[in-house]
Amino acid sequence: MKWLVFIAGLIDGAGGTFATVVYAHMNWEKKDDTIIFPMKVFYEHENDGRVFISGTLTGPGVGYPNNTYTISCVKDEHECSISHIDQIGTNLIGRLEVAYNIPIVLERVRGDRFRR
Repeated sequence: MKWLVFIAGLIDGAGGTFATVVYAHMNWEKKDDTIIFPMKVFYEHENDGRVFISGTLTGPGVGYPNNTYTISCVKDEHECSISHIDQIGTNLIGRLEVAYNIPIVLERVRGDRFRR
C-alpha cells in the first residue's frame, strides 16, 4: 500500500512539473534587447560640397551587426571622416570610436576625366 501511494505521488509530481513547464513555455515572452540607433540619413549640401551619411554597416564579417556609422566628406579637403558605435552585448553599447580620416584620391586619366 505504501508503494502505491509513493507511485501516485511521483506521477502527480511529474504531471505538475510537466504542466508548469508547458505553461511557462507558452507564456514565455521573447525579450528584445536590441538597442535602437537613429534612422539612416543622407544629406548633401549643394553649395559647399559636403556630404553627410549615417546608417548601419551590414554584410558578412561584420563583428557587431547592430551598429551605426557616421561618414562626413568635404570635397575641398579631399577626405572623409568616419566614426561608429556598436552594440556589444545585451543592453550594452561600446564606446564611441574616435573619428578617423580617409583621404579621397583622384587621379587624372585623360583630359577632364578622373579615376578614383
